Amino acid sequence: MKPIEMDKKAVAKFLSVLSVVVLVSSLLFVLFVPKPSTKGLAAKDRTARSKILTATKFAKDNIDAADKVLVHTVWQETPELVGPKALAKVSKYAQDHRIKLSAFRPQKQIDGVLIQLPFVITVEGSFSDVMEFEKELEKPENKLAVNMVQLASADAASDKVSGNLYVLAYLVNNELKTESASSNSASKGDSKDVKAG
Repeated sequence: MKPIEMDKKAVAKFLSVLSVVVLVSSLLFVLFVPKPSTKGLAAKDRTARSKILTATKFAKDNIDAADKVLVHTVWQETPELVGPKALAKVSKYAQDHRIKLSAFRPQKQIDGVLIQLPFVITVEGSFSDVMEFEKELEKPENKLAVNMVQLASADAASDKVSGNLYVLAYLVNNELKTESASSNSASKGDSKDVKAG
């Protein structure tokens, strides 16, 4: 087999025609394809920025609404003061509902955005009185949340029960709130710089 021999003139002719086609197509592209408009890019940027600002305002409004609800449902005191005040409320309600308060035991504090202060309340009384006591504790103005109730019959011949109520008191973690406020004020300063630029 002989290798295919190409005519040097044919190759040169082919390459010249190819270069002319590439040159003409490049010229046509430059002349007829519209240049990207900066107006369109700026409009997209303004639309995106507007959506972000709207979402940010919506989120801030939701946070403000949540803060207004929190004021009425969480303790504003320090964790050290919540226990004695909660005990005073629980003692009063136990007396009002004719049940015996056997124990009020604070448990380990759980830190987070909201601090959780768990308590175990041990009571004895009639089933209906204990249930009314539990309902009283759960009223929003008491700022206590009943997490779990365990009851056992104290006497088979009556409706007397004894049991534990696991209760949570919530309060705002002021350390996290302070950190959040300082980071928000720093980010507001940054956003002013962005707007000015």
